[in-house]
Amino acid sequence: MKNLGIAVAVFLLALAGAALGASNKINWLTQMLGGGVTATGLVAVTTPAGVTAWVAPGTGILAVAPPTVNFANSINVPGTPNGTLVTFTLPNTPKSSVSIDINGLTLDPSAFSVSGAVVTFVTPPLATDNLQATYLY
Repeated sequence: MKNLGIAVAVFLLALAGAALGASNKINWLTQMLGGGVTATGLVAVTTPAGVTAWVAPGTGILAVAPPTVNFANSINVPGTPNGTLVTFTLPNTPKSSVSIDINGLTLDPSAFSVSGAVVTFVTPPLATDNLQATYLY
């Protein structure tokens, strides 16, 4: 029955998501488990991808928190198109695929590439073009 309680607590914690800070998640999880695990008994482990898991030594993973993700929605791409410039640097490094719009029309992904925060166009945008990007970071 305790395993079912842990599964329910993990599910509810996932629903609570980023609204809780790390210490609040530990306290909340402790309360949901009826005091079976103390906050001092949990160890937070963060992966290089930014995923945090709370582990009770000897028992396995109890909860996994989603990484912090922000959304850039149709932001203006910094830089001034001039018909020859093909590289532009986004203000944040994307954690997802990038969608680029020129003058409100979405480009085919084969028309540009992204490396880190740098967008490189196959054909340079014109001086009159308005460049916007949408991505997670």
